[in-house]
Amino acid sequence: MNRRNFLRSTATLAAAASNTPLLEAGYSSTTSYHAFATDDNPPGRQFSYAQGAQTSISRWNQHAQAQPKLPHFPEVPVGWDNSPRYGNRAHICVNRTADQFERLLVAAKHFIANQKSTPPAIYMGAWNEWTEDHYLLPDELYGYSYLEAIRRQFA
Repeated sequence: MNRRNFLRSTATLAAAASNTPLLEAGYSSTTSYHAFATDDNPPGRQFSYAQGAQTSISRWNQHAQAQPKLPHFPEVPVGWDNSPRYGNRAHICVNRTADQFERLLVAAKHFIANQKSTPPAIYMGAWNEWTEDHYLLPDELYGYSYLEAIRRQFA
């Protein structure tokens, strides 16, 4: 690492450590991972996919308002159940369906359009997190329904 990059790196770390805005710390965008497993959905209780979706949308808006000069790229979760790791303290999303997932995709598209983000990107949480009920791969229960929802919205 040359001296200029080292000084920039050091300045970025110092800015981040002193709670300055992310833009000043050198970041160009924000995102978050899985709003379903947050304080809005306390551990040890089940919550509906619809409730998780509302939490996600609320979090997108909070992030966008907190850093208005940085685009926030929303993440659209498929589902969530981390009980294999957390037992009684798990976050467990119930009653998920592909049509609810598709509605959240539509909400994410509107969020991105309203922000005028470039590129207009949306993150989808997981391809194959089977042990957390957070996967897009086709299976015997849902078939291709989640992938078809993505195709309908983005193809």
